[in-house]
Amino acid sequence: MIASTARATARLVDFVATSAGGLLSRATGNGLASDAGFMTRQANRIARCLCLSTQAEGNAGDAQLIVANHMGYLDVLALGMLGPMAFVSKSEVRRWPGIGRLATRGGTIFVDRERRGSLLDAAGAIRARVDAGVPVVVFPEGTSSDGSSVLPFHPSLFEIAVREHWRVAPAAIAYELPEGGDPATDVAYWGGMTFVPHFLRVLALPRIVARIRFGAPRQASGDRKLFARQMHSAVAGLHETLVHGEFRGVVAPSLAPWPTT
Repeated sequence: MIASTARATARLVDFVATSAGGLLSRATGNGLASDAGFMTRQANRIARCLCLSTQAEGNAGDAQLIVANHMGYLDVLALGMLGPMAFVSKSEVRRWPGIGRLATRGGTIFVDRERRGSLLDAAGAIRARVDAGVPVVVFPEGTSSDGSSVLPFHPSLFEIAVREHWRVAPAAIAYELPEGGDPATDVAYWGGMTFVPHFLRVLALPRIVARIRFGAPRQASGDRKLFARQMHSAVAGLHETLVHGEFRGVVAPSLAPWPTT
C-alpha cells in the first residue's frame, strides 16, 4: 500500500509537470496536421508517466477513419502513441483537469450528446482533418465498457464515411496488467466511475500494457446502418481473438523525446 501510494504521488507530479510542459511548449507548425503531431508527442510523454506501453499487431494502412472498441481514456493514449491522428470524444473530457486542455490543443473533436446539431458539427470537423491528411479515430459504441465485449455501434458517425467512400480500419483494444490486476476495474473507465479517483488508481499501477490489433481497411459504402454492423462484426472478431487467441504485436516505439520546456 505504501509503495503504491508513493508510486502514484511521484507519477502525479511527473504528469503535472509533463502536461504543463506540453501546454507551455511552442507549436511546431500551424494547422490540423500540426495538432495531430502534438497529440502524438504528448501521448508518448504521458504514457511514460503512467508506465503505459503499446503493443500493436498490424496497422491502419491508408485508412481515413479508424473505429475501435472503447474501454476509457487510456485508449486515446494507447492509439495516439502510434502516430498522428485525431480523436472524437465526449464533450465532458474538455473539462477534465489537464487532459482536457491537452486534448483540445491536440485537435480532438468534442461531441455534446445533449445538443442537437453537435454530430453535424463533428462530421464537418472530421472532414477537415481527413482533408488535412490526418486519420480520425472514433469509438462508435458511444460509451466505454469493461472490455468484456464490444457494444453495438451507433451508425451516425459512419454517415460521412459512407458518403465520401472513405477507407475505414477496424481495431480492437485490450489491456494486460501484472498478476493480480484486473483491466475491467483497474484500467477501464466506465459506468459510474469519476475521473480523479480512477486516475489516481491508474497512477498506482506498476505498469500497463495496451494491446491493439488492426484489421484490413475497407471502403465504406452502401447504407450507413449496414456498414456500422459490418464494422462492429469486424471489431468484435478482432477483439475475440485479441482476448482469447494468440497475439504477435510489437512494442510501439516512443515517438517523442523528453520535454524540453
